[in-house]
Amino acid sequence: NISLEDIEEVEFTNDGEHETLHVKQHLHIQTMTYQFTKSIDQDKLYEWLSNLPDSIYRVKGFVKFHGYKFRL
Repeated sequence: NISLEDIEEVEFTNDGEHETLHVKQHLHIQTMTYQFTKSIDQDKLYEWLSNLPDSIYRVKGFVKFHGYKFRL
């Protein structure tokens, strides 16, 4: 299991499950996929997201937070 703190310390590479597009190489775009295995603290995630560098263009997905029955 990886905490939000651990994510900040890891250098990610393409997981190999997605097709490599030539435009990614031309534009120097990198992707990262992460799947949480359990619920996480909503406030810690918001704090972590607010501290991402301006070079992060998009983050998407569904997350199960502590205390919520469904993923948000």
